[in-house]
Amino acid sequence: MPIDLRKVPFSRMGSYVAISLLSARESGKHGKEGLYVRHLRSGGKGPIFLLEPTVNNQPVPYVIQATPIMLRIFPTETDSSDGVIEFCFPHANQLHFRIRGNNLGLRLTMVTGSYDHVTPLGPIQNRVKHDDSYTGISWEVNSYSHGARFLLTPLKGRLCINAPWDGLGCRYIRASFLTEDNQSNGMAEGLIQDYVVIRENLELEVSREDRKASFERSLGIVERDLRNWRERCPEVKIPQTDQCDEPEIHASSLLKGHALASYITWSCIVRQEGFLPSPAMYMSKNYMANVWSWDHCFNAMALFYKNPAAAWEQFCLFFQRQHPSGVLPDYMNDKEASWNCCKPPIHGWTLKWMMERDSSGYITDDKLSEIYSPLARWTQWWFEYRDFDRDGIPQYNHGNDSGWDNSTVFLQGVPVESPDLAGFLVIQMEVLSHVASRLRKTDESKMWQARSKDLLANMFEHFWDGESLHAVYLEPQGSAWRHNPVYCHSLLPYVTIVLGDCLRADIKKWIVSGLKERGAFMTEYGLATEKITSPHYKPDGYWRGPIWAPATMLIVDGLVKLGEKQFAQDIARRFCHMAAENGMAENFSALSGQPLEDTAFTWTSSVYMILAHEYL
Repeated sequence: MPIDLRKVPFSRMGSYVAISLLSARESGKHGKEGLYVRHLRSGGKGPIFLLEPTVNNQPVPYVIQATPIMLRIFPTETDSSDGVIEFCFPHANQLHFRIRGNNLGLRLTMVTGSYDHVTPLGPIQNRVKHDDSYTGISWEVNSYSHGARFLLTPLKGRLCINAPWDGLGCRYIRASFLTEDNQSNGMAEGLIQDYVVIRENLELEVSREDRKASFERSLGIVERDLRNWRERCPEVKIPQTDQCDEPEIHASSLLKGHALASYITWSCIVRQEGFLPSPAMYMSKNYMANVWSWDHCFNAMALFYKNPAAAWEQFCLFFQRQHPSGVLPDYMNDKEASWNCCKPPIHGWTLKWMMERDSSGYITDDKLSEIYSPLARWTQWWFEYRDFDRDGIPQYNHGNDSGWDNSTVFLQGVPVESPDLAGFLVIQMEVLSHVASRLRKTDESKMWQARSKDLLANMFEHFWDGESLHAVYLEPQGSAWRHNPVYCHSLLPYVTIVLGDCLRADIKKWIVSGLKERGAFMTEYGLATEKITSPHYKPDGYWRGPIWAPATMLIVDGLVKLGEKQFAQDIARRFCHMAAENGMAENFSALSGQPLEDTAFTWTSSVYMILAHEYL
């Protein structure tokens, strides 16, 4: 499977390093289009090294071929056009490369910041001096500006370092791996390893095993690891009947989409480090190099079918960094968490979804005991800290809290009481009641059940005016709050469908008919997040138009629970066809299906695999 490095980074499970083809604008201080080694700690601070093939130590034009296993660079228009430079990630902290071709080399250029420098390492007796180059020695590149270190090691051939010192750091760092015909038969090999303080094995020297490892062995490690991951992803189930004219093409497209989705989810996992309590599936290794506190739920769901241990690890991730008040961070990475906003409480809905599919009995009472109190505190937080008017209906204080950042639900202002939030909390308290019952907490089970029923009844009175569901903008008036109905064209109120059979008949009818209405939300590719006839609709308007995976997943699952299976299948097929053909983007144009924003997103990949496995 080829991958386009302008859209999908080359990386692997566990790694904080990725390789991408960037424009001059994206390259930051480098200011040059090219192939870059990027660093993803602290949410991603931009490219580290510009990679360039050289002939006779001069950069030359090249073409790229990339698959999930191996990246290859071919020099063009030179005497060494038959040469090649190959890369793979055998380990999370190790990029292994091989150079084949006389006079061919690989140059790494780093535009430095304050204090960035390079230091030679290794025993003196292993150094063989060639002007400004050495054989058998590692060099540590200490990137103070990126908070990381990189160990550059030549395994075959020689490494030339050009790094003028200015008294405080290096003005720039240029590392060239070169072949030597008389020693390496036109071949060179090297390693780029990243770490924060010291290597995991507590040695700065490259181990003997690393020095002896062949490139073919490294490729075999990557192939095995990715194959094992894919075997534990939910497989595509090709529909027996298909609405497209050429079902064999549809099947091929779905399988192609699965190959991409499984690679993205595998490669976007980073190892446990720093603030992260366990390995975490980042949303992307492009621009969104963090994990958000509702995105992780969809990734956990996709994993749960065949890898429940990994699913549970992702599901519990944020609860291990829960604030004493009960709130979960908005997002986090290896360095920090953000508490300025939060995300919607879909965790009860997620837990219920996983429990309904727990045929292996993985979610034991011990597991439920582990999650019960954190989930209860997260639920109670909304009533204690997000109910300013004390009417029992919690609110979003910003669009970001809903996950639908700029939805027209928030056009009048904030805070906003929204029916989707109440619906999520109804489900969450229902789930807490069930879990408490299993844990023999009878009184607590009854309490959660009563609170769930009360909120359900209250929300119908609060948000339903007899003709439609609406949100409520809380406008401060002196010491009181004025409730202003919010009538808009956003898809967000329709997400209340997650309540399924708990909805009243008239509300069910309004939601389903609204979703089916021609020229409203439904397009050739799925559900727009703003009616396409709305004056606020924008083709690239984030939550004011584009198609999103989480909204699709929530609504498709709700439709199935309402018995609208055929309609749910139709939406799922449209979404899967679009993603299989156009990639696993953060969101998509509702009218063209073209990918928008970040083009290699994990929750899109996970929702794709869930829908293609169960809902087609």
